Amino acid sequence: MPVALAAGLAVLPGLLTWVWGRRLLRGVDDPALPERVLAWRHRSAAALAVSAAILIVLLPGEAPWSVPLLVLVRLAGGFPIRRALFGESWGFVAYLAHLARLTVGLVGFWLALLLAPALVAGAGAWRWPVAAVLGLLLVAWGLAYPQVLRWVLGATPLARPELEARFEAIAERSTAPRPGVWVAGPREGRWAN
Repeated sequence: MPVALAAGLAVLPGLLTWVWGRRLLRGVDDPALPERVLAWRHRSAAALAVSAAILIVLLPGEAPWSVPLLVLVRLAGGFPIRRALFGESWGFVAYLAHLARLTVGLVGFWLALLLAPALVAGAGAWRWPVAAVLGLLLVAWGLAYPQVLRWVLGATPLARPELEARFEAIAERSTAPRPGVWVAGPREGRWAN
C-alpha cells in the first residue's frame, strides 16, 4: 500500500501540470497569457510542494525513489506546454540534460559544500585525505566559479558584430570593468534570464 500511495503522489503533480497546461494552451492569444502562465506555474509548484512534503514526512521510506520520480514526472508534465509556449524544438532528453548542466553550474558548488561534511564523515579511516581533496576542489571551484559555469553551460563569446558598436558605446561611458558578453544554452530551447 505505501508503494502505491507514494507512486500516486509522485505522478499526480506532473499529471495536474499537464492538464492545467493544456487548458492554458487553448487561450494562447489571450492578452492575459503571461498572468495565466504565472498562475499555472504557481499551481504546479504548490502541487509539487504538497506531494513532496507528504512523501518526505508521511512516507519517508519511499522518499528516496518517489521524490526523484516526482520531480521527473513534473518536468515531463510541463515540458509539452513549455515547448508549445516558447516555440521550442528540442526533445525531453535534451531538455533534461540542459537542466542538469544548469543545475550543476548554478548550485553545484553549494550542493557539494553542503554534502562535504557527510562525505568526509562517511570516509572512515580515509576522512583526512577525503577532506583535503574535497577542500581543495571546493576552493578551486569557488575561485574559478565563472569559468566553471561557462564551461558547464558550453558558453561562447557573443559573436554579433552588429551589436559591438552599441556595447562599445555603453562601455566607454561606464567606469565599471568591461564585462564579457556570452551566449549559452541550446539553440532549440528558450531560457530567459
